[in-house]
Amino acid sequence: MLNPLEWKPEHRAGLMVATGAGAALGVAFGYTRLRAGWFIAAWIENRPEDVLIWALVGAVVVGAAVYCYRVFSN
Repeated sequence: MLNPLEWKPEHRAGLMVATGAGAALGVAFGYTRLRAGWFIAAWIENRPEDVLIWALVGAVVVGAAVYCYRVFSN
């Protein structure tokens, strides 16, 4: 169960959909952070490119959560 390539196609599709949803949530969070001027950390500036970094962070976090759920649910 650790190898995602051995999962059923519907489970792999679910992982891809969840990763895409995580990226969309990351973009939304990055955009609201950019517009509201939130300062999460002092060394992070408010640049438009940061929205893409938040998309990557969201995709990785949600993808990892789905992967861990799938691995430990059995």
